[in-house]
Amino acid sequence: MAAKQPYRKTTPVKTTPARNTPLPKPQAIRPAAAPPTPKPIITHAMIAKRAFEISLSGRGDQLSHWLQAERELKGLK
Repeated sequence: MAAKQPYRKTTPVKTTPARNTPLPKPQAIRPAAAPPTPKPIITHAMIAKRAFEISLSGRGDQLSHWLQAERELKGLK
């Protein structure tokens, strides 16, 4: 049997204090934003042409055709 080593005192290990706050999140790298695309210009002629196309369906009146054409061209459907 091996002989026991004599008890030896060890120096205490230094620890860091506990962190009470969460670690900061790293900042995400975002690509440069593309410039906004300009809205298309909707002309009177464009609305009139679309209103005429809608009128060929045979339903409704001129005002409803015009308003529907505006909504469609502006993307408001």
